[in-house]
Amino acid sequence: MFDGNLSVLFPQKGGNGDEKGSCKRGTADIVFGIDVSFTMGLSLQDATNFIINFLKDLGFGENRVAVFLYTSSEVWWSFPLKNSLSKNDMFSRLREIKYDAGNGQDHGMAIRTARNELMGNQEENSKRKLISVIITDGQTETDGPDEGAYNENNLSNSAGISNYVVATEIEGERNPANKDLLSIVGRIEENIFKIGDERKFYKAACNIQ
Repeated sequence: MFDGNLSVLFPQKGGNGDEKGSCKRGTADIVFGIDVSFTMGLSLQDATNFIINFLKDLGFGENRVAVFLYTSSEVWWSFPLKNSLSKNDMFSRLREIKYDAGNGQDHGMAIRTARNELMGNQEENSKRKLISVIITDGQTETDGPDEGAYNENNLSNSAGISNYVVATEIEGERNPANKDLLSIVGRIEENIFKIGDERKFYKAACNIQ
């Protein structure tokens, strides 16, 4: 099984500890969900590069990383938390990801999928830090805020999971659907990051000051 130690990536100066374990100590589970619906288009490469850059910086330890893909009705795994892949194997799988030209997206389903993977792989009294990251352009077919995603986020927070969203750049005249991005992270604006915000995301996810 591949494990990565974030202590190399996150120096301990100025940081504060986590009650449920610390990725600085190599005890984090991080699940990425990538929106592969038709609106993502060329932005999908930015999404996979974000994760590849993240993995390149990982050392070895007890951290675990998983990646799944989702549309409006389907979820499939690039690799789960429990896997035996090398980093190069992970990079290859990520580079093979393609968007689905015929489907929308269900962000609530994505948050639930990440939560089930995180909670289903914890031992009793586990102190691991649990992190869910949804990478999307935020587009949905609804006119208002995504209440399904908002409710799923609240359930994940109650389970001790920290939810984040990474917003990809949208081509043409469309702008990031801020109302839906906010719904994914329970309307906590500081939990929304953009492609290129890797360092800011790392610091936020691991409570580095």
